[in-house]
Amino acid sequence: LQFVVRRAEIDFLRGARLDDLLEVTVEVAQRKRSYLMLKQQALRDGELMASALVQAACVRCRDFKPAPIPAPLAERLAA
Repeated sequence: LQFVVRRAEIDFLRGARLDDLLEVTVEVAQRKRSYLMLKQQALRDGELMASALVQAACVRCRDFKPAPIPAPLAERLAA
């Protein structure tokens, strides 16, 4: 199994440069049987530079068909 990005919405709020040190956060906003909705933020010195909502789908490697998120991983994400 692997996760692939199915959809991404990104709001770029401030410009960053190549050498800027950014802190990127991620939290699970929603968990369904075969995908996750993730909230992400990129910050520079505590200032919000960008925010995103990403849908990551769980798929089988051999054919990229949707697959349920394995129970052990789903339990860890719920914690």
